[in-house]
Amino acid sequence: MTITGGIKFFERSSALFNDGTTAVASSNSSAANNILTNRLDLVYWESIGSDDLTTETITVTYNTTVTIDRIILNKINFKEFTVKYDSGGMWTDFTSVFGIDGALAGGISETAFADESAYYEVASITTSELQISVTKTQVADAEKIIYNLFTTEELGTFTGYPQIVDIDFNRNSRESQVLSGLAQIQKSYEVNSFGLEFESYPSQADMDLINVLFDESKSFLVWLCGGRRGSDYFRFDIKGFRLPDIYNMQTSGSINPSYPLTTYVNAPNNTLTLVASV
Repeated sequence: MTITGGIKFFERSSALFNDGTTAVASSNSSAANNILTNRLDLVYWESIGSDDLTTETITVTYNTTVTIDRIILNKINFKEFTVKYDSGGMWTDFTSVFGIDGALAGGISETAFADESAYYEVASITTSELQISVTKTQVADAEKIIYNLFTTEELGTFTGYPQIVDIDFNRNSRESQVLSGLAQIQKSYEVNSFGLEFESYPSQADMDLINVLFDESKSFLVWLCGGRRGSDYFRFDIKGFRLPDIYNMQTSGSINPSYPLTTYVNAPNNTLTLVASV
């Protein structure tokens, strides 16, 4: 059994340096806080002097007790690793673990992981610390790398498939012209936006989820692929729909619920606009 459903939405990650969470690592500890961000590029943690006989450990400390039922290790090269949480001063395995390819026995413990991002649904826990231990990489004896750790709770998953429209990626380029007539272009941090259109849409659960997202006062994570990957779901590999494409966003503007032809027994229409957010 694999992950089911469509687009997934999660609470804003509780593992953010800007919100007071910190991290240390067994090597290159000064870069460990790089994984506590919503940025998907440029900053990351990489081990120093590691190999497949060396276990590297990253310890994440929250500034308060947090509740977690979803964990994402984003843009990694890990092959053999574990993730545990602190319970009463002891490192403890998660229970009821369900990953991208199905249930895992014995907690979050991988020995032959081969994807770029790892996603786990777990029984809800509260903790103040998390531990990631990595021994082997997908390319033997490579330095261990991770870009993002997201710890969160799921807001919901669309059961149907709304039309994704006006998807836009923007590097906020600044352009000027030099004396030779050539363009000088400086690119900044990438932001994105898109709209969702629901036309004669027969899912009360998804209509309810639209309201939940619209009422959220904080930003939240959006995963367009919903944990699905490969040619069975996506014939082509394009930006926005890959496993590592998990965006921190917020709703923008209004929603527009209506009944087609003003016939109240019809499946409703609606729209939702999402933009990159802090």
